[in-house]
Amino acid sequence: MEQAVEQAAEPEKRGPGHPLVYDREVLVEVICEDLAKGVPLEDICRRDGMPSARSVHAWKRAQPEIAAPIAHAREAGADAIAQRMRLTARGKGPDQGGDSTGDVQRDALIVNTDLKLLAKWFPATYGDRVALTNREGTGDATLRVENVLVEQLTELLSASYVDVTPRPEALPAPGDEPGGNGQ
Repeated sequence: MEQAVEQAAEPEKRGPGHPLVYDREVLVEVICEDLAKGVPLEDICRRDGMPSARSVHAWKRAQPEIAAPIAHAREAGADAIAQRMRLTARGKGPDQGGDSTGDVQRDALIVNTDLKLLAKWFPATYGDRVALTNREGTGDATLRVENVLVEQLTELLSASYVDVTPRPEALPAPGDEPGGNGQ
């Protein structure tokens, strides 16, 4: 595989001011293998002979046949990160597949950070599930919420209603207003 990367990573030189040309098929395969292991794309692209992350994103936008395997590899990588988190939480170090440093607080920070990132990246799989129910735990909570809001708004409006319509007898006579000519 490394030989394939070396061959693919030797970009075709096209002269000054022209972008490099890579063997995308081989590089995408290598990128997907590493993404499936939970390695971030930015780390993969920092290696010698690899295209920039920006180039990979451009490839994905331009070619759906590249975007799909990268998306699948990222999902597999999320599972790899989750497994590594489990091992880290159990105190397993890099030699045992985890990221434990031996410092419990540091390990908790590593696990919590990875868990929060997974929840953001893959909310359907790793995010919190939110269920909206009524007080009894059954029925249509949306209808219940709407009814409660309408009742509360009606109650608030009727309790705080103040008539601000000016009454003719409360208005000052012409010339009697403050600063007027009648003073």
